[in-house]
Amino acid sequence: MSFRAELRLEDCVAFAGFQQYSDLPVYYGLASAFVHPATVEQWGLVVNEAMAAGLPVLVSHLCGCAPDLVLEGVNGFTFDPFDIEAIAMALVRLSAGSCDPVAMGEESRRMIAAWTPEIFAERLWEAARLATGAPPPAVSGPDGRVDEPPPRIEPEARDVARGDVGRARHLHPPEHPVVPAV
Repeated sequence: MSFRAELRLEDCVAFAGFQQYSDLPVYYGLASAFVHPATVEQWGLVVNEAMAAGLPVLVSHLCGCAPDLVLEGVNGFTFDPFDIEAIAMALVRLSAGSCDPVAMGEESRRMIAAWTPEIFAERLWEAARLATGAPPPAVSGPDGRVDEPPPRIEPEARDVARGDVGRARHLHPPEHPVVPAV
């Protein structure tokens, strides 16, 4: 007897296993939520993809993107991947009617829309500038004027790498404040 059959979940849970990148949109389209129980994950780009597909996300707190992409109770929940009860509680919280998974998925899509390649490039440049202590370059626009340099990120931004997102509010677009998990 399969694990799904043993738990009587054949009609509502799919363990799809590895899928080719080109097939992922079909799976995101069939899903009502995305669960990522990673025990080791530098970032977890698959979470970005699930959010872009409009899914609420349940993400391991060990996944590098969790502090930046999961706002507890807003677009999903985080959990300890080694704690089976915590995983079950996250699933129950999402499916028991105490929250609106559709609204959470819409929030995921809205949030991830702000994570553009341009913003990534700006933040990567700022991280490199902080690491080297170099001043930001003056950038001239198409009209030849020198644009103002991007706003300086406070030195505490380095705490993000250590997981202290409480002081990293300035790294996120203003409409997406960091809300630490409780």
